[in-house]
Amino acid sequence: MIKSTNHSNTRIFWLELLFAIFIPFIICWRITPTNILNHNFLFGILEDIGFYGSVLIFFGGIPVGIIGIKKAKKMEKRRISTIILSLLNLSAAIIDIAMFLLILFTALFGGGSV
Repeated sequence: MIKSTNHSNTRIFWLELLFAIFIPFIICWRITPTNILNHNFLFGILEDIGFYGSVLIFFGGIPVGIIGIKKAKKMEKRRISTIILSLLNLSAAIIDIAMFLLILFTALFGGGSV
């Protein structure tokens, strides 16, 4: 017989999924040139979703990923998918922070401009 899952464990899965949904929008926003983003209203929406998703991943990706990995041990139904989403969120947050630090150090020490 399958044990009932705790609601906090189920909520962490949905929170992980919410963070992971923003990742394709962030990628599309970052690879699209600015003149195309300013060309159409829908690309403006893509820019807003990408920016706010990037801020969300920047500040919340690592804590949510760590909590998801810890909570996945207690889950029965969504254990593997929660671990995969946790690793995806952790890697997206680490890449986002590394890109920020790379741009910051380039602008401060290399004399580059953005």
